[in-house]
Amino acid sequence: MPHTHITHLPLGQSLDPTHPPTTRPLRALVFDMDGTLNLPSYAMFPRMRAALGITPEIDILAHINSLPPRSDAYNHASAAIAAIEREEIASMQLQPGALTLLDFCKRKGVPKAILTRNNPEPVAHLLANLLSAHAFDPVITREFLPPKPEPAALIHIAQMWGIPTREVAMVGDGRDDMVCGRKAGAVTIMVENEGQEDRVRECEQLGLVDLTVKEVGEIVELLEKGFVITRTVGEEEEGARDAKSPS
Repeated sequence: MPHTHITHLPLGQSLDPTHPPTTRPLRALVFDMDGTLNLPSYAMFPRMRAALGITPEIDILAHINSLPPRSDAYNHASAAIAAIEREEIASMQLQPGALTLLDFCKRKGVPKAILTRNNPEPVAHLLANLLSAHAFDPVITREFLPPKPEPAALIHIAQMWGIPTREVAMVGDGRDDMVCGRKAGAVTIMVENEGQEDRVRECEQLGLVDLTVKEVGEIVELLEKGFVITRTVGEEEEGARDAKSPS
């Protein structure tokens, strides 16, 4: 399948008639939470699956949402993973470079949002205790259905901003983030956490990742200098179709 090279301009540089059609700005960032804004908790998801009695290949939220709403099974499962998330709050730490990037976005007026599969309580803790100087609008948790990897929430965010999804970057550390971003037609930036190299390589091999960073602070240079990504023609067309879907 043929490829196309897409040039993203440095932040603040405007398009003009001399730019080819494959040139565009990057105007806004959407962040995952765990493993992206804060350090990942590698034990959390195995603990959740153990509490629910499910195997690693089963998606946690898909399993819970498959249960009858408001049933005892649904309420028990929801409470079990919420309790584990609550326990993780005490050890929550910011990712290296997170404040560097967020301070830059604040100075430059870059819109930013959070799109996470967490419940609201850990997100509120992060914002109130570790990121109180920074505003994210909107903040979308797993209460928005369907959750990642479906693109509906990311498309909804871009529509709220009035910015095309292709001028938005989805920043995350997981396959769900990359699939969501790719389906929405956004730029996908994957954070390679220590010990998660295989996860990143898998997503890269699947063609889900536009850019990889070792820490989120590296995104400042991408915004300042601009960058080039490579997409297949089919990926561009699919992203454009999904980005027009109603939220």
